[in-house]
Amino acid sequence: MKNFSLFVICSFFCVFNLFSKKMDIGCPHSKFHEAGCIEQNQPLHFEKTQIILNEFAGAYNPSIVTRKGGGYTLFFRHDVPCNHHFKNTRLVYLTYLGYVDLNDKLEFVSEPKLLPMLSPYCEDPRVVLFQGYYVLFFNEIFKEDPSERKMKIAIIDPDTKKILKIQTFPNQTRKTEKNWTPFVVKENDKERLFYIYEFSDLSVYEVILDDLNLATKNISKKNLDNPQIIKWIQKYGPLRGGAPLVEIDGKLWSFFHSYFHETVFERGKYRKKYYYHMGLLTLDREASRVEKILPFPLIYDGAYRTFRHRTLDKWVVYPSGALYNPIDQKILLAVGENDGAIFILKIDKNQLEAKMDLLVVQD
Repeated sequence: MKNFSLFVICSFFCVFNLFSKKMDIGCPHSKFHEAGCIEQNQPLHFEKTQIILNEFAGAYNPSIVTRKGGGYTLFFRHDVPCNHHFKNTRLVYLTYLGYVDLNDKLEFVSEPKLLPMLSPYCEDPRVVLFQGYYVLFFNEIFKEDPSERKMKIAIIDPDTKKILKIQTFPNQTRKTEKNWTPFVVKENDKERLFYIYEFSDLSVYEVILDDLNLATKNISKKNLDNPQIIKWIQKYGPLRGGAPLVEIDGKLWSFFHSYFHETVFERGKYRKKYYYHMGLLTLDREASRVEKILPFPLIYDGAYRTFRHRTLDKWVVYPSGALYNPIDQKILLAVGENDGAIFILKIDKNQLEAKMDLLVVQD
């Protein structure tokens, strides 16, 4: 009886320590440590799997899509050090996109390979499954000016991974175009492809693909002047593109990213430091109205711990892929960390939904 009582007491303290252990993250900024962010994330349970690609060490910014027959295809960015000049501009990396097939347990079922993108300056893949093809959004250094970025789209055969077509989006007006957020809406037997161009005005475009042309059509635009969103922006930074939108229970879930910076005086000079993190909001099915928002950044135990070998002035958690399984009600998030690692996070959607705030409707 004495031994049994001792066992019960020990078991209690083990369970207590398991749930009372404070989340450990590698980012020092007080917004994550003193504003209740860690405490609010503490009850959330993320199953975390690191995807290590020995052939492409340091790969990051992953995007994930389901594979016919089960499992997933993971796309990633891989940078190769190469100090060179391009159009009189000094560049220190060549940037490639690659892929690897995974099973349902996130184990490799193929060798990771680079895609023949016809350019060594491709960045930040975001992939969706559309009409039976993988549709890959990415940005590329503009050939006429290496300080510019242009958005492109690649159509990929999901079985062979052969690139069937690469096209440049028309009517790009900004010097740097990036962070577009694609999503697919299913209506009966028809699928339509869209992207959010900008979260600040919730500008949504439809993508029209045919054999010869690529066109876009503006569907909606609406300023996000809701006080809860303004509060987020003031505290955590602007809403920017992240993972492709995922439909859950008739709503579109957006795992976006934000960042803020500070200027500190170190070693005799002023330095800017940047902090990138993940947020969550939900939209109606037309992506014309934000309905809910998570009032704090999403972080997980061990976040920001990846060695910052090239982002010495940055701490980065960057969501670039999301999937939902309605059977087990789990969300898969593919995130890049500190521009040098890939993690897959799994979480019950009900845990996140319970933490979100309904936006107050403004007249």
